[in-house]
Amino acid sequence: MAKQSKRGRKLRLALSGCGGMARAHTRALAGVKQAEMVALMDVVRASTEKLAAELVSQGAPKPQLFTDYEQMVDGMDLDGVILVTPHSVHFPQAMYALQKGAHVLVEKPMVTDSVQAKKLVAQAKKSRRVVSIAFQSTYTPEFQFIKGLREKGELGQVRSFVGSLTQDWLNFVRGRWRTDPKMSGGGQLYDSGSHMLNAMLWLTDLQPVEVFCFSDYMGQKVDITSTLSVKFHNGALGSLLISGDCALFATRIEIHCSKGVIYTVSHGNVLSYYRGHELVRYPHVSERGTTTPLANFVAAILGKEEPKCPPIYGVRLAQLMDAVYQSIRTGKVAKVV
Repeated sequence: MAKQSKRGRKLRLALSGCGGMARAHTRALAGVKQAEMVALMDVVRASTEKLAAELVSQGAPKPQLFTDYEQMVDGMDLDGVILVTPHSVHFPQAMYALQKGAHVLVEKPMVTDSVQAKKLVAQAKKSRRVVSIAFQSTYTPEFQFIKGLREKGELGQVRSFVGSLTQDWLNFVRGRWRTDPKMSGGGQLYDSGSHMLNAMLWLTDLQPVEVFCFSDYMGQKVDITSTLSVKFHNGALGSLLISGDCALFATRIEIHCSKGVIYTVSHGNVLSYYRGHELVRYPHVSERGTTTPLANFVAAILGKEEPKCPPIYGVRLAQLMDAVYQSIRTGKVAKVV
């Protein structure tokens, strides 16, 4: 945690990237009294103007608008930045903010390769600043409950992880930046699929050591549908299907352990827990118990909480993805390093 306060004033936040996902963060800001949005940046001026108007209509002060990221960071005396930009832009924007003394909340994935991930963690440590990743599921009470079970030893040893995520992704993103590998870093695996992959790493806290991946690009420049087989350091195995060419959005997670079984989904909010053969009642508290990435980010800056999705998980995901794409290129099992 990093404590930062200047004469008791509200934390000054800026948001980079004013598309649809930005609204999840601006809506969350209404419930965070210790911070205010003082600046918006997007290369499309109309996007900043539209989002600024929405903020003002909600009773917030009008933020300053920028089309140049570095100009915004240099000129606004910021406590933190929220990055909702294309995947390949996360690393340079996060590094610039950290070097200028600002904390960073970054949308998934944190970065698009493990070299970048390690550099970002090193800079955060050097700058003594918070970096947090906005994988929304990790902030839900269901995922926090599962984490608590694992940490208390109530699940025993993880033996296998089975996950699937399907949606009509290609029809939605075709021709946009998500299908340009220079902007996205990859396809459905790095987009919606990253929620499933992070869930696997975060919920089990296991280290992948080897991976094999079949992938169908369907004539695109990025992966659309993939299946992964993962081997973990303790001998546990993982099996995942990530598809971007299905009619229905659907997701399922099974975590089979020596003492119990978990059934959930990649975005939380659903949970069945078996202790041995017994179904244990779970008190569903999402309506009143879910925090948000932004609320946790602000609390971490103020030294009141630890980041729920710290950058080590960005490193682990990047290491896994490096190996996944190596396996796709070579058609062979790849080691995760």
